Amino acid sequence: MVNIEEKIFEFLYTLELDITHDLGHIKRVTHNARIIAEKEGGNLSIVTYAALLHDIAKKDEVDGKIKDHALEGAQRAEDFLNRLNYKNASDVAFCIASHKLKKTNILEANILIDADRLDLLGHIGLARVLMNKKRKSIEEHIEYIEKKILLIPQNMNTETGKKIALEKIKIIIDFVNNIKKEIKNTYN
Repeated sequence: MVNIEEKIFEFLYTLELDITHDLGHIKRVTHNARIIAEKEGGNLSIVTYAALLHDIAKKDEVDGKIKDHALEGAQRAEDFLNRLNYKNASDVAFCIASHKLKKTNILEANILIDADRLDLLGHIGLARVLMNKKRKSIEEHIEYIEKKILLIPQNMNTETGKKIALEKIKIIIDFVNNIKKEIKNTYN
């Protein structure tokens, strides 16, 4: 019998991944997705495979080769899983296609959404936000954090995801408060 997770990792190792959506990100999202699924329910294999494959097209989006990594990644993942005869390939594809949305009516997709959001929180999440090259200054990063990242806990879809987010957001809040103090002290 084919070990699908092993085959997914073999596939992932062949890809050139985006710097902020690398194998570490994929593993953290998968870890969080499994934790949430164990508490909230849902099909663990669908959640696991969707988390492992959710950003396989991200580098192509960043490089301007495609418009939507979620939709393209969903198609690539479904094709890959169909070749392995995985019976829930279309469910995994739905989760991947939906992972940039706020919410769906499918538990497994909501778990992936929450797990992906969690990787924007805590110390690693903060580092990932600051590594993004779209924002050119500290002030732009702070503005992004205040407008997007600080809202993550209230926008979580699962109770487990929200509980984890509320713990991890403390690091972000502390960072924003302290960096604003440093900036203020620099200009005074």
